[in-house]
Amino acid sequence: MKTLTDRKLAEQQRITFETQRGAETTRQQLEQSRALANTQAQVVDAERSVQIADFHAQSTVKKARGEAEAKTTNATADANVRQTIGAADAQVITVTGAAEAGKIRSVGEAEAEVLKKKIESVDPQYYAVMDIFKNLANGQVKLVPDISMSGANGGSGPLDVLLGMALRDAVKEKR
Repeated sequence: MKTLTDRKLAEQQRITFETQRGAETTRQQLEQSRALANTQAQVVDAERSVQIADFHAQSTVKKARGEAEAKTTNATADANVRQTIGAADAQVITVTGAAEAGKIRSVGEAEAEVLKKKIESVDPQYYAVMDIFKNLANGQVKLVPDISMSGANGGSGPLDVLLGMALRDAVKEKR
């Protein structure tokens, strides 16, 4: 009977051992589930942080692209304005230059026509002599000296020279 009792006891121990092993496996699974549940919030937070960071990066890239497009558009518009202003300025200068050239040409042609008629009205040689005398008069070239000295018979002496110089200076001061 002792053998039978030992057998029964051994079988009970085996069942107890199997039950303990099953309980231990269940306890391990429970602990693992608990640990997973405890870290699940952190995992979700980390995943959300990654997604948020990705959205921020995409937003920054889109914003930079928008600013670059705006700067490009503004630069293109500025260049077009400058080009238009430059073309208008060039056209104004061209028109002004053409008008000024026409004016100069007309004045020159009119002066040439007047000169031609003056020369035709008198002999060309006489006109040349008149022109020379006119230029000498306008240039204030002295053809006759202000003071003249002559010898003893003419009656002029150093006193007359001094009086002439004083008279000349007095006339200059009155002007």
